[in-house]
Amino acid sequence: MSYQPELFGSLEQVALINRDNQLWQLLHDDPRHSFYGRMVSLSEPDARALDRTIALAKLQGATSRQYYPAIDADGFCKEIEQRGLRASRYEQCRGEEAAFVASK
Repeated sequence: MSYQPELFGSLEQVALINRDNQLWQLLHDDPRHSFYGRMVSLSEPDARALDRTIALAKLQGATSRQYYPAIDADGFCKEIEQRGLRASRYEQCRGEEAAFVASK
């Protein structure tokens, strides 16, 4: 018996999820990739991050790039836009106990 997930959304959204589930089957053993049920993303830095990000975006219609160094993010987004794609930037701040104490 195979698992058939119940999917919700527009026809385009369901098609994206189905494509990305199949793509994840190909890439799930590669630690540079992550998948949260909607699209395959890049999680590990590598020398080809820009080209790989653009390839995933064109293949899937969207992608995300996790854990990219903040100091390089403006240039990364500019390069993506120069290649005809749109880029959005969301920063995540991380820290342990010392960061929580300092933030107070």
